[in-house]
Amino acid sequence: MSEGEKNKVKILVCCHKAGEWLNDDIYLPIQCGKAISDLDLGIQGDDTGDNISVKNKNYCELTAIYWAWKNLRDVDYVGLVHYRRYFMLKGHICYPREVFYVNDISFISDFLLEKNELIKLLKKSDVILPIKKTLSLSLKRNYCSNHISEDFSILRDVLKEKSPEYLSSFDQVMNKRNSASFYNMFIFPFSIFDDYCTWLFNLLFEVERRISISFYPYQARVLGFMGERLLNVYCFHHNLRITYKPILFIGSSDPYGYFMYLMNRLRNNISFLISS
Repeated sequence: MSEGEKNKVKILVCCHKAGEWLNDDIYLPIQCGKAISDLDLGIQGDDTGDNISVKNKNYCELTAIYWAWKNLRDVDYVGLVHYRRYFMLKGHICYPREVFYVNDISFISDFLLEKNELIKLLKKSDVILPIKKTLSLSLKRNYCSNHISEDFSILRDVLKEKSPEYLSSFDQVMNKRNSASFYNMFIFPFSIFDDYCTWLFNLLFEVERRISISFYPYQARVLGFMGERLLNVYCFHHNLRITYKPILFIGSSDPYGYFMYLMNRLRNNISFLISS
């Protein structure tokens, strides 16, 4: 029996509208927020079994993560990507950047790995995450500038109460860093995934009880935004071995050349140093 046959990998592909997406032995498309949608995409929904599908407007792709945590069985590795965002698992390693762009999904196969190759990659690290995005402010200041600052304070209070051992890591990541992996994308061994979800949802369910969720659709996604940041805190706290991979964005041409990407990253780092 080959290495790939002994290990089962399921990477959820979050979908919310009709389109094209990967669907094979590894990639499992899942309709997020199906319980509150008028659409039936004909794929697995996040509304079966133990689920929080009705909370999708506030939790975003975390409703798919919760579904996988509670309902997937006999799986060795679990991941999450989006119908237009996949991990670029091979190619373009000579000049890594956060995002590469292709016009449609037919171009994606050249940048993926066969199951056996993927298993070998997964065994070399504890988690695969997107290459970090560089911001002009610390993660805390960036969140408070773009979202509701009171919510961030409530998140910290809840973490201090429920997981005080994480407080130092939370402050280090949020106050001292200006880069993070976003989109709630990852590939974990199931054992780490289970521990991460236990910690994450224990925090977010309590935060949800304490905050006033905005009527504005963008700010209503508050718990999804928090999940993006907390993923980085969890990995830092546990000193996980991380393999960073670019995101392959489907359906768009590259708006920036590589030189412009480097210049923008440099500018953001300088802004962060000045503002620190």
